[in-house]
Amino acid sequence: MRVARLTSTFLLLAACSEKPTAGVPDGSEGDGPPSTADGGTGSDDSGQTVDLGLGDANPAGDAVASDTGDEPRDSGVVTQPDATQPTADGGFVFPDAGSGPGLVGSLCVRNADCSGVLLCSAVNAGGALELSCQNPNVGGLDLGSPCLSAAGCLSNLCIQQRFGQQCSRPCTGNSECGVGYECRSETISVLGAPPAAVNVCMATAQPCQVADDCPPGAACAFAPNGANNGLERVCATFGGSGGGVTCSSPDDCRSRSCVFGTCAEPCRSTTDCFGFQVCQAEQVSVGGLSGTFDVCTTFPDQICSSSSDCSNGARVCGELRTNASVVPYCIAPNPSGLARGEHCATDAACREQICHFMSEECSVVCGQDSDCGAGYVCNHVTYNPGNSRIGLCVRTCSDDQDCRVAGSPGNVCSPNSNALTGQTQLICTTPVGASPLGAPCTDGSQCQSGFCFTSDSYFGSCTSAAQCGGVPCEGGQCHAHYERCTAVCDNNADCAGGGPFTSCQPINVGGSNVNLCALPPT
Repeated sequence: MRVARLTSTFLLLAACSEKPTAGVPDGSEGDGPPSTADGGTGSDDSGQTVDLGLGDANPAGDAVASDTGDEPRDSGVVTQPDATQPTADGGFVFPDAGSGPGLVGSLCVRNADCSGVLLCSAVNAGGALELSCQNPNVGGLDLGSPCLSAAGCLSNLCIQQRFGQQCSRPCTGNSECGVGYECRSETISVLGAPPAAVNVCMATAQPCQVADDCPPGAACAFAPNGANNGLERVCATFGGSGGGVTCSSPDDCRSRSCVFGTCAEPCRSTTDCFGFQVCQAEQVSVGGLSGTFDVCTTFPDQICSSSSDCSNGARVCGELRTNASVVPYCIAPNPSGLARGEHCATDAACREQICHFMSEECSVVCGQDSDCGAGYVCNHVTYNPGNSRIGLCVRTCSDDQDCRVAGSPGNVCSPNSNALTGQTQLICTTPVGASPLGAPCTDGSQCQSGFCFTSDSYFGSCTSAAQCGGVPCEGGQCHAHYERCTAVCDNNADCAGGGPFTSCQPINVGGSNVNLCALPPT
């Protein structure tokens, strides 16, 4: 059954080379005045218009029988069925006899009742709200789109809903409304017509936490709650841009949340977010109401010298950008990345997005030692172009054992100059060369520690080399000259197996004393 408010008739005109004759069967001469099957009148050749007055004689509008028993003949008129049953809201129920979609102006209750591009639209028909087939409003929007007036919607229906004023459409069942909407009776007024009850598509409120909680095609969006005193997250099909896209107001976003100039969708963790967004608590405002929710937040570019500069801890100082120089920027952490100090092969493998090139362990940009935490120092290194000095957190050490942690069993403790302060720092690095402690060398690049230590020892008295056990006799003393790989140490045990370098001694390296395996004191 279909519900509408008024019946109407439509005159079908046939395009032909001769002037049509109303109510005259094919083959008649039409000498008399035009007539209809029920005795009504049409229009004569002078162009005068007269009432066709079909009444109840032809509720189907197909063909009529004459009063004289003639065969049925085509009246040329199609009508809607009679209104036979009033509805509770003052409308009428029409028998749905399978009649096809209507033309412009025909009554309807849903879009399927209308032909072609016509839509079932709300109009003011002589001071009463009526649903009839009409051409869609030019530039009008479809169901769920925000609107300010009826003219802004395809079906002339701009209705105040929980989510603000939205375009709607007439309906007879939920399937005609789609995801996030239901068909229900609402009392509305259109174009000055008195309020009347009409079945239209209205937004529902399926609760959600993230978009995955919603049916396909719907987003998890923020909207006023039922009491209109706060916001809640519900599945809706508002339209608009997805997360991370630039916005200027909540209406630009399918989530109805615009934070820091980008669309922000609800989230449980950063894994629910796109790209370099971060899931964190932010204030969301919609329609004069606001609340704090976890949303996928896109932050503006920010130069940093440590992670403390980056958005209240939501990001880390971990992106090194190269232009005229190398500059560190804040970046969202990789939530599934490796922790600081774990062995890595690429920057992307690390939570803070930096794999230290000297230690092959995950790192982060720093300004001072306190930025790095216990067991680490901030070691500044020089990057080109621009001769940029950037601090990176790296594991500190006092011997090789401090560096041989899980994942990095071959790392060694090596003295390294801080490019910013010039101070010598002991840090864990991958081996520089292949030669171990005590091996002969001519250059530090040959040694695991990076240090080839040259040492001279004078001992005993002699007159010839034969008295010195294979070393030269110089100036009456045996002279031993050593060039051997050394290692950082904190006691003599670290120097075992170091050949002649069996004693842990303080040695000046770059102006600082560093304990290295050396010759025992004499």
